[in-house]
Amino acid sequence: MKENIDKDCMEKTILTKAEDLFISKGYNGVSTIDIANSVGCNQALVHYYFRTKMNLFKIVFSQKINQIQKELEDSYREQECFENKIKKMIDVHFDFLLKDARLPLFIINEINNNNDTAQTIKEVFKDTIFPILSAFQKDLDQEIKANRIRQISAFDLLINIVSLDVFIFISEPIMRNILSYDKQDMNNVFHKRKEEIKNTILLSLKPVDIK
Repeated sequence: MKENIDKDCMEKTILTKAEDLFISKGYNGVSTIDIANSVGCNQALVHYYFRTKMNLFKIVFSQKINQIQKELEDSYREQECFENKIKKMIDVHFDFLLKDARLPLFIINEINNNNDTAQTIKEVFKDTIFPILSAFQKDLDQEIKANRIRQISAFDLLINIVSLDVFIFISEPIMRNILSYDKQDMNNVFHKRKEEIKNTILLSLKPVDIK
């Protein structure tokens, strides 16, 4: 039993350290030696548990995306009106990014600079996030048919939400380094921005004949 506990603990520690290093330095900037040194084990142990660096990266990224997938699905299952579902979707995505503001730039850099990791990211999104669009589209179609919102696809609406959420995190270094915002300033910005995004998205969905 102790061996299993130690094995589980070691795997989790490697995954935690690998996630931090990958997001901080990018896939190409990290070696399995770096990960082993961060954990305090030898390189062979990292390969024993995860075989290759790419396999470790895929597990790390999959776990990260599976987390937000579950949170989105859980919030979406609740019997809420469409407007509240939109608000909860924004809350889940925004708060997910708030836990680690490095994530948007990390994903963008990997997609632009590494074909292998870009393919892995594509596969993970295909298996996790994309299926949510189907359920989302059904709700949209009902709201559109009832003339409660304007014509829009689930994909376009999701892009609008993600774009608004992500921008504030990408611009965080500017606010910290150029505008000299401290941690409290940034917390206030994030809180106000999340509410502004909800208002912006909901207003953008109104049918054109509703003022």
